[in-house]
Amino acid sequence: MKGIQAAIIVALVVPTAVSAEGVGTITADFGGETKEWHIISVTRGNETAISAGYRDHRLLPTLSLQGHPEPRFTVNDVLSISGRWFGGYDESKPISGVEIIFMPNGLSNPFYTSDQVPGDPVMTLERFEKDGEAGHATGVFSGKVCLVPEMYAEPDMSDCKDISGSFDTPLRID
Repeated sequence: MKGIQAAIIVALVVPTAVSAEGVGTITADFGGETKEWHIISVTRGNETAISAGYRDHRLLPTLSLQGHPEPRFTVNDVLSISGRWFGGYDESKPISGVEIIFMPNGLSNPFYTSDQVPGDPVMTLERFEKDGEAGHATGVFSGKVCLVPEMYAEPDMSDCKDISGSFDTPLRID
């Protein structure tokens, strides 16, 4: 559910965006259908934010990606993928705590999540660079997501979809 909270925060912060552009992509097979989402850079006034980032916390660094169906900000059909390195980042460590969320109706219910779904989703980096406040990530992911009818409800294990794909995006480094 941490991924949902992060997606809600981004949705609340960005809706009055002045301009947005696509800067990266997430491509996936989602329930047998090929889809593409855009990582966006949003500028509001003098500030620019990107919907992909790496939080460089010493003990629990996190990589998070939020893809939009068009190269502009929207809250509908958003795909969110996040993962962590327990004990700190080390390129030899696998990413753990991976969570995949798809919000077809934005902040309204229902949505799909990998949280509480049997089988752990996987995210693997093929390229990861960080330099000051900027970085880049390229990788693959896979998992199963199930429909959640409303916030804090259990996933419906009879309504699930497999998802697997790749991403290539610049990152903000916090």
